[in-house]
Amino acid sequence: MRCRVAGLRLRLLNGCNARSLHVAASDKRPFYVIASDGGLLAEPVKLDSLPILPGERFEVMIDTSDGNSFDLVTLPTEQMGMTLPPF
Repeated sequence: MRCRVAGLRLRLLNGCNARSLHVAASDKRPFYVIASDGGLLAEPVKLDSLPILPGERFEVMIDTSDGNSFDLVTLPTEQMGMTLPPF
């Protein structure tokens, strides 16, 4: 992703019916979770990666002020004792 603004607000949804996702930025920049299914959080929560269960939604802010491009990627997840490869 390449952005020309200082911050990017995204709504992330895991639309899988039975698979958890673990989302991160390719350059390891942090996420700031600002809302979840329950609504806005009292204060942003800084994370390097975000596990998302099936049907779960999050709103995140990502600092893009450095002007560098990045990708959103899925990381390997542990589920029922198995490591599942990313999509």
